[in-house]
Amino acid sequence: MKINLNMNRIFYIIFTAIIFFSAGSLAQVRAGFQGSSVVPTGELETYAEVGYGGALNLSFYPFTTDFEFTLTSGYFRAGLKQNLKDLDVDLYMIPVTAGVRYNFGDVNVIPFVGGEAGFINSKYLVLSKSVVLGNSLSETKEWNFTYTYYTGFRMNLSETLDFEVTAKYNTVITKYIGRGFINIMSGLTYRI
Repeated sequence: MKINLNMNRIFYIIFTAIIFFSAGSLAQVRAGFQGSSVVPTGELETYAEVGYGGALNLSFYPFTTDFEFTLTSGYFRAGLKQNLKDLDVDLYMIPVTAGVRYNFGDVNVIPFVGGEAGFINSKYLVLSKSVVLGNSLSETKEWNFTYTYYTGFRMNLSETLDFEVTAKYNTVITKYIGRGFINIMSGLTYRI
């Protein structure tokens, strides 16, 4: 499933969502960054190695601190498990997702569960090395639908700063195979 999206339209939708959810008098907003390991699963596991990346997240509490809306984007990289002779392959992924999260409490250590859906931009770079012909680089880009389930916990460090640990299972729907990967993430969030 190939999807062409106008990035200006995506940013406009995200900006409108931020204004809408933070406009209420009870609304709270949290922003954070998490570093991540990327563990391939399913068909992706057979040829991709463990990768790394990071994600930015915005959370909105429009009604209560137990229920929040989320917007997430990030950048993840994984390489070929065993590089073939004269061939290097890299996979880069940029997800843009929105979802909901339920918090089991609102003080000290707060466990949570959630789900998100959206689109992921995947880019494959293949570098062919040849003594005779020289090096050649081919690039393939595509947008695909993705959905994510996750769980984790957040610890209050201060009134405005939290430490968060999250485990996400991501599924990417493509025309060839379904790709999956697990993110083990940790980072800081700040209440705006």
